[in-house]
Amino acid sequence: MQRKTAGAAQGLDSLAQVAGMGLMGLGGLVAIISGVIFLVIIIRSTFTK
Repeated sequence: MQRKTAGAAQGLDSLAQVAGMGLMGLGGLVAIISGVIFLVIIIRSTFTK
């Protein structure tokens, strides 16, 4: 039995609710990618001077 998976406990009954959860996950992915890009820019600008 898997733990902490999206299922009956979240009440994802309709397509709109499932799409909302997917969109929230996509937003998290965008936030992580932009954070990594920010760190790369800061590190490059620090060491190129």
